[in-house]
Amino acid sequence: MEFRSIEWHKQIANMIDAIGSSAFPDVIIDVINQVVPYNQIVIICYHKGKAPSFWHSKVPEVRKKAVLDQYLNGCYLLDPWFHAAQRNLPQGLYLLQDIAPDDFFVSEFYREYYQAIKIQNEAVFAVKLTDDIQIQISMGLMEDEVSEHTYNNLLAVSPVIFSAAYKHWSKTLNLDSEVSQRAAIIHEHVSHTFKTFGNPVLTDREREVALLIIRGYSFKAIAELLDVAFGTVKVHCKNLYKKLDINSQSELFSLFIDAVNFLEIDVEK
Repeated sequence: MEFRSIEWHKQIANMIDAIGSSAFPDVIIDVINQVVPYNQIVIICYHKGKAPSFWHSKVPEVRKKAVLDQYLNGCYLLDPWFHAAQRNLPQGLYLLQDIAPDDFFVSEFYREYYQAIKIQNEAVFAVKLTDDIQIQISMGLMEDEVSEHTYNNLLAVSPVIFSAAYKHWSKTLNLDSEVSQRAAIIHEHVSHTFKTFGNPVLTDREREVALLIIRGYSFKAIAELLDVAFGTVKVHCKNLYKKLDINSQSELFSLFIDAVNFLEIDVEK
């Protein structure tokens, strides 16, 4: 749709009119759909130090369990978007490659989660509500590499998206009560799993290396993050594989998923 067209301006007017109403999430998604085709879209709230909450989604029914349940039941702690929000990601438009670890696109998490839910790439409008709360409007894109045309179109509409989203969600929601008791329990459980993964056989540093590998960091990036030699990271990896009796990243990923998957929560309730 042409941004100067009458139809486009009607869409923007509809979005402004919907601010404060229950129709707003669907209307803002309709506006975004005029700009870029997507195969799914979710609106997520990230609270600093807490589990995320799904506020709205347009996800095909056949993928809802993988997208919603699996994410909230633990996968979010492997997600670069979650970690970016915890680091106070500035308000803006981002692509997945902007914030992902260097080996993320060849990681088991990317293969088992992103590719499994048919996402080739991802663009996100990150909207700051408070110092501790951020809304992310996440678009699963059908483009393997986001074209300059697509990116520029998203960038062009970002100011009105940010403004409308902030006005709606900052006024219509009790932000302090959005994280349910169930989500808090999940976060406590998964965070504990992160902190104790591989107990009692792994050292603290081996556990740290293991979790960075699972999140998609290369040995070189891990060495830089931990301020150690590249060879030291390789030794830690060799030792942790031996202690866990595994031979591959896929087995390491499976061990972690097994550790968090026993807590079954229906996020639709």
